[in-house]
Amino acid sequence: MELVLLKISKENQIRSPDFSSDFLATFRDLAYYEQRLLRYSLLQARWWADEKTLLKSAQEHIFWGEYFSASYSSDWLALAFSEQKIGIDIEVIKERSKVLLEKYSEELQLFWAESWHNFYLLRTAKEALLKKVNWIRLDLIEEMKVIKVGSASDLVIDKTTFNRKITLQYKGENYQVFSTIDDEKAISIAF
Repeated sequence: MELVLLKISKENQIRSPDFSSDFLATFRDLAYYEQRLLRYSLLQARWWADEKTLLKSAQEHIFWGEYFSASYSSDWLALAFSEQKIGIDIEVIKERSKVLLEKYSEELQLFWAESWHNFYLLRTAKEALLKKVNWIRLDLIEEMKVIKVGSASDLVIDKTTFNRKITLQYKGENYQVFSTIDDEKAISIAF
């Protein structure tokens, strides 16, 4: 398994990509344009794939037997690669409507406190699992329930330490998601 975390900055922005204007037009008007461009550039460098293959693999999340998942938040890009289906999510921590804390109050109690940090651990865990099991329908996230939160035995993937293990139940099955958080962002990975 491999993890790539990048903060988009002036130093690593792609100024003159080698992609055609037709390729760039497929995602130019979508959110997180710079992150998408960097993702495609990294995938192209990794697989030496043409544009058509890149677009197809981005929809299917697999290329030559290697699964991948991507996530963007603010100026962060996270990519995960694995030989098995995988999901990753990254979220920059910011205060939002307190209605969200109330909505997820029961699940947040498993995190020992209602807080924005715990909300983002919960949210990224669910989104990472969603990307692993069914990345097409975001509404399925409401069918996932946290049943246990504990310490992980410090799972380290490419210098990132995931120190929380969150057990989620979805469609009668239990899944393990590993998470980490700092003052700026929360990251969760499901594999």
